[in-house]
Amino acid sequence: MGRVVYHYPSLRIERNPGETWKLTVNEDATQMILDHSIHFTQPDPVLLLRTATPDPVPERLTELDFAPRAGSDLQGYWKGTFEPGGLPADLKVVEKADGTFRAEGDVPMEGVNGRPVLVTYSRPAVKLAVATGGGMFQGKINSANTEISGSWIEGGQSSSVIVKRADYQAEHAGDSGKNYAFTSGNDLQGHWKGTWILPFGKVRVKMRLALDIAKLPDGSFSATVANIDQFGRDDPIPTSSFQYGPKGLRMAWQWAGVRYEGKLKNGKLTGTWFQGGGGFPLVFERGGP
Repeated sequence: MGRVVYHYPSLRIERNPGETWKLTVNEDATQMILDHSIHFTQPDPVLLLRTATPDPVPERLTELDFAPRAGSDLQGYWKGTFEPGGLPADLKVVEKADGTFRAEGDVPMEGVNGRPVLVTYSRPAVKLAVATGGGMFQGKINSANTEISGSWIEGGQSSSVIVKRADYQAEHAGDSGKNYAFTSGNDLQGHWKGTWILPFGKVRVKMRLALDIAKLPDGSFSATVANIDQFGRDDPIPTSSFQYGPKGLRMAWQWAGVRYEGKLKNGKLTGTWFQGGGGFPLVFERGGP
């Protein structure tokens, strides 16, 4: 969180002006009431109770956790394309010894990874519900356990989707060849950091960005950007297009509606960040990953 302001009994916690929590603390500080929330649709009020035994938050699933195994129809790595816009999404499923499931959904092109998914399965029917209430998939698995055909339902709209098994190792085989090391200020590869100033009403909000550019064995480049201050969507997003030459650098993130145009000069990337119909000056400087 970016800012905490406490004047008993009022507590205000904000990540940025668009994501603000306003709470009221009771006299003996055993509970708080969430009076209003801006960051998501939530009925008011919400009662929060102090506890010495908070719910554990599990670590994200690893490749070993969701590796396909005999005896489980669903365990493994799955991929599908969702409308609108053909947005690719990944699903990692683990079947526990008691027959229940744990799953995570990733939408890499939106910086969303590790989102909990609730799985209900009664062969051949499969139901996948995003735990945050962002939509639901209902379908049927085929006899080979390689495809699930069904519908994605969100906001009262339904669209046809086919989710297929995928090879996680093959998809990430090239990761080890990514080189971020640089020897001079004229090298494009490396870890970069910048701050985008976003007008939010009468307030100017600082949005921190982490840009990682890798040089690949064939001499080409790949890049990701992470919006550190975008709650729930702060994982690295791969570029949908990347161009670098004498005229400068141009990167785009199609599904985020973002692009960056700039030039490498004096060890810095200086250019313009385009988003939401406007362009804003943005300088990236080298930093840690």
